[in-house]
Amino acid sequence: MLGVGVPSFQALARMNQPPSPDALALARHAAVSWIQEALKEHFTLARALHLASERPWAGTLYAAPTLERWYYQFRARGFTAVQRQARKDKGTRKALSPEAGHALLALRRQHPQLKIKVLVRQLLDQGTLHAGTFSLPSVYRFLAEHGLDTRSIKRQPQLNLPLTGGPTRPSSVRWPMSCG
Repeated sequence: MLGVGVPSFQALARMNQPPSPDALALARHAAVSWIQEALKEHFTLARALHLASERPWAGTLYAAPTLERWYYQFRARGFTAVQRQARKDKGTRKALSPEAGHALLALRRQHPQLKIKVLVRQLLDQGTLHAGTFSLPSVYRFLAEHGLDTRSIKRQPQLNLPLTGGPTRPSSVRWPMSCG
């Protein structure tokens, strides 16, 4: 026994778990029902959404635009609209071509201090990457899979910037000029 008011380890573990899809759908339905009742009490939709956004639903506060989206979806399609839908693109990703992947890895290893967006822009300018054939999250995942994401690089001293001397950026990378 841990004491009165002190949650057990199991309770703490359950708190950090995301709600089940059924529990989430019921919480969304409860929020929508509450908004509908507020409208029956002659609250404006904006006021009802604001008040609902201040209440926890299944232990979570949701923004008014989220609640509004649920409200309109529920009105249009009923309870199935507030149930979590599987992503249509689940299990697929816009994979980088092998050539683009190799170029990205080489550039990242050569310049680990550069932001990933700068590396992507450089590869776009070189024609190695083509807009619409990849997504930025897929680039982040690709680099993470190879241990070259920002967090991994910070943990790998051999890839970090030199502390003194040396150039801080490659001359081949274009930098925007400030006009001011």
